[in-house]
Amino acid sequence: MDITIIKSELTNQVTGIHLGNPQAKHQQIEFLNLACPYCKKWFEKAGPLLDQKTKEGDLFRVIKLLNKEKESLQKGNLLHTFIPADPTAALATIAKLFATQKTWQQLTEPEIVTYAREELGLTPKENPELSKIVTEAQQAQIQFVPTVLLDDQIFDETIDLATLAEYLA
Repeated sequence: MDITIIKSELTNQVTGIHLGNPQAKHQQIEFLNLACPYCKKWFEKAGPLLDQKTKEGDLFRVIKLLNKEKESLQKGNLLHTFIPADPTAALATIAKLFATQKTWQQLTEPEIVTYAREELGLTPKENPELSKIVTEAQQAQIQFVPTVLLDDQIFDETIDLATLAEYLA
């Protein structure tokens, strides 16, 4: 990932799922797609540390579900419409969808809708923020998921936990 082209100043903390105190010492924006295996890797690897720092009041997270045109990410785009508006419920739903990614990736789109409704108890809804996030990512030249902006740092799922912990110290 070429981070030199990313214009982080064109990202915002307005759209997305807000977790923690906006006045926290550290500010993080995460661009994710639920069908992306690298996003799953990032979410599951960094999740415990990020949850801890958020609960301690040291981190404000904004998760932005990014619809992508890439064929392999289309099912994630569909599932983005099922994420609840409540941040705590949204985080739990994202965790559940990443945990079951291999299961629903094998399904057709109509089967995914049924799976989300019947197995996970989710309801799709219009979310005008999704198109705003796509525009934001395009303007900021964020081309890949996951892309994480933490304070002045930009990275992807390959960051090791020790470095992430240093950034969050």
